[in-house]
Amino acid sequence: MLIIINKPFDVGDKVDVGGGIQGRVEELNIFSTQIRTPEGLSKIVPNNTIWNGVIVNETTGIVTPSSSAAAKLGLVLAMLARRLIAASLKAQHIHGDFT
Repeated sequence: MLIIINKPFDVGDKVDVGGGIQGRVEELNIFSTQIRTPEGLSKIVPNNTIWNGVIVNETTGIVTPSSSAAAKLGLVLAMLARRLIAASLKAQHIHGDFT
């Protein structure tokens, strides 16, 4: 479902979805993506498998990080924001109001 919503590629795009699978997207539905390899093979790949890896859209040049990498980045950024807020509040408490 995330493939359909986020659209990291469209039918006709040349992609590399990891696991040695690359080629042109022939069909896309909510459960799977059909990719035609350079050798002419048609591979049906579950969308959750694609979404859990790095998606390289060679047509657009866009690289979509794996959902787990994006989640980790979000967690790191949230932790960093909390630390910055805590440091700011501590400095404000020690040194008084900055305004």
